[in-house]
Amino acid sequence: MLKMRNELLEFAERSHLYNNLNVLVDDFSQVLDAQGFGAFIMTGLPSAGHDVEPLVVANGWSKAWSDRYREQAYFPDDPISRWSITRTRPFRWQEAWSMHAVTDRVRQINGEAAEHGMSDGIAYPMRSVGGWQAVVSLASGYPLDIGPGGEALLHMASLYFHMRATELISSINPVPKLSPRQRDILSW
Repeated sequence: MLKMRNELLEFAERSHLYNNLNVLVDDFSQVLDAQGFGAFIMTGLPSAGHDVEPLVVANGWSKAWSDRYREQAYFPDDPISRWSITRTRPFRWQEAWSMHAVTDRVRQINGEAAEHGMSDGIAYPMRSVGGWQAVVSLASGYPLDIGPGGEALLHMASLYFHMRATELISSINPVPKLSPRQRDILSW
């Protein structure tokens, strides 16, 4: 636990130093891998009927699973995705699976995810300053053996990852400023 604590705290401390999203993602991926999480994703959460793909910020899934997930349009039926939209607190994947009806499609999603080394995990729903809803979901190829302290440390590292990634994206695509005339028109 001490090694995990040190590695995750060190990541949080250095995360603000990155000026490149790819370097930040690589570091986060390596830190997670050392904790037994071989895959992760950070994505915005779309409203019903919208595609999640344009909202993906960092995809640490295998290319094969990402392609399959997108091709099969699994997002609306994936219990993890569905629960991420309605939750504000972290949750284990098993918790989401137990709260949704087990349909053939859900069995298919869970089975294929496990085939791609994603049989268990933890999801950390997030909110940005503008209210943008997102999730950082960590995946493991085996059942999790982590206590509340480990979950809290992973949550902290995920928060720092999310904050810095959001800042980097905002600096690349800044929100355009309105002219005084445009603000006047909007106020009317």
